[in-house]
Amino acid sequence: MLAPINVADTFGITVEAFNIAETVPDPGNHSLRSGDCQRKETVDPIDTSQFQVINRRQPTESELENYARFKITESGISPISKPGMKGGNYLASRN
Repeated sequence: MLAPINVADTFGITVEAFNIAETVPDPGNHSLRSGDCQRKETVDPIDTSQFQVINRRQPTESELENYARFKITESGISPISKPGMKGGNYLASRN
């Protein structure tokens, strides 16, 4: 569970939530208070160079031959194909 402490903290917490999602095969929760979601506030410019973005593991050529989105791997992280990747598949949905 990640919860920013103010509007300015929301950006960094969101980056952290995505990084965790790319490295841990468990569901996570990024919680925002409704007051923070609906409020307008001026914040200082964000120095995005301070954030590390962890990219998801993409399938190798051999994994694309018989691609399985939820493949059991040694690390526990299954490779995720990108839209248009030959041999892969991609589903974007909202819940």
